[in-house]
Amino acid sequence: MRHFLALLFIASCSQLVKGQIPNPSFEDSAFVKYPSKLNSWSTPNEYSYDHGSVDATLDVSNDTDGSNPVNLVSDPNSFDWNAARGFRINGRPDSLIVWMTYSLSPGDTLFVRTKNRETGNPFGYGEGQFTFPGPFSVERYAIKIDYPSPGFADSGLIQFFVKQANSGTWHDIEIQKVQLVNFIGQPLNVTPNNNFNDWEQDSMIQPKGWGTYSYFSQVIGFPFATPIETFTTDASSGSFAIKMTNQSVGGGAEVGAIIPLEGLAAVNYEGDLFNPEPMIPVDKKYVSLLGDYKLLNAGGDSARVGFAMFSNGSLVANKVLNLPQSGSSYSNFEVHLDYDTFSGTPDSAAILITSGTDNAVGGAEFFIDNLRLSETSSLKRIEQPLLRIYPNPNNGVLQVAPINGQKGLLSIINLQGQLLASHYIDGNEQTILLPKVPAGVYIIRYTSNESTQNQKIIIE
Repeated sequence: MRHFLALLFIASCSQLVKGQIPNPSFEDSAFVKYPSKLNSWSTPNEYSYDHGSVDATLDVSNDTDGSNPVNLVSDPNSFDWNAARGFRINGRPDSLIVWMTYSLSPGDTLFVRTKNRETGNPFGYGEGQFTFPGPFSVERYAIKIDYPSPGFADSGLIQFFVKQANSGTWHDIEIQKVQLVNFIGQPLNVTPNNNFNDWEQDSMIQPKGWGTYSYFSQVIGFPFATPIETFTTDASSGSFAIKMTNQSVGGGAEVGAIIPLEGLAAVNYEGDLFNPEPMIPVDKKYVSLLGDYKLLNAGGDSARVGFAMFSNGSLVANKVLNLPQSGSSYSNFEVHLDYDTFSGTPDSAAILITSGTDNAVGGAEFFIDNLRLSETSSLKRIEQPLLRIYPNPNNGVLQVAPINGQKGLLSIINLQGQLLASHYIDGNEQTILLPKVPAGVYIIRYTSNESTQNQKIIIE
């Protein structure tokens, strides 16, 4: 399972808009020396073309005296940013993605910019600025494109240009790939299809705006007899929720996964729970991802929700929350972000949800619904659970396992608030015999030195 999930989130982060950047990976250019001109690009300086192990790389260097600064323009007929006509597109790309490394002289600035037009008129613009010293390896940068009005662009232009502080300067830039992308066309401030009510009901289980592990397995030729992700009318709100049922395969268990990217964009996504890449655009400093969930029949397993925010392609906040097993009713959760020293406004976000950890048990059921972003933190947010309890429902015998060996007092309370029994937990997993009470819902309250948490259990 770990191998397949790794493959699920490898390659590119988003959908290509209709129309391609000419020669985006510099694969069809002849090896040339100064003065040079790549296919479909203007290059006034010395450029050497290099074949790397994965992608071709364009090595960009200026003259030693700095008299010829870098100016790479995506028009073979002009170096002029204002006069160049660019290439044809038909879409509304949200971002320009660039894979590159750079090294600049102090005071110099590398501008990476894109200009999209509609019938020859300026329409969309994005710009990234990079200064000394630069990274030591190829990194991925996302440059947001802003539009003043609705509509689609019919042509585009891309430029790499160095603004020099002094005449005697140097810089060295390696560009591996450039790509215009559209983050699934979702409106800003909105998680796509957050209630999962407008799914396309097909065999590969593709909610609109989301990608699933079952779809990925179908694409690479390993379809499941029954998709892991399925529709359910057992929803927290609205008509449908997503349900993931872990399946036993080859002595282990395959778990489900969903991310807010559609189809092949999800299959080709580069990133994972702990090293995510941008998925959807935002224009506010959201601090929380909220949602509703149930995790049933999971033994000691837990599900995971990852939430991250980015600015200009750089990760500025990230958190992965483990969701413990729950009762038969939906519980809410909150993944709360800490931005540390970042004071700006993020431009994109990532959400990644998996239905179990490496200890997944076949048959475990995970329900997720009603996802939403929030600019404020909820007082009810779930942090790392203090206690893991199972099975739930149970027949009066309960296993309790403190997280990180935290000692505390376990209390059993009915819905009227009456204390029925209490047990001291010494930090180790142990068996608890529940009091003989009528079947129904009860509360397990666990108090440690850190805090107090309540969980619902069902006694059958």
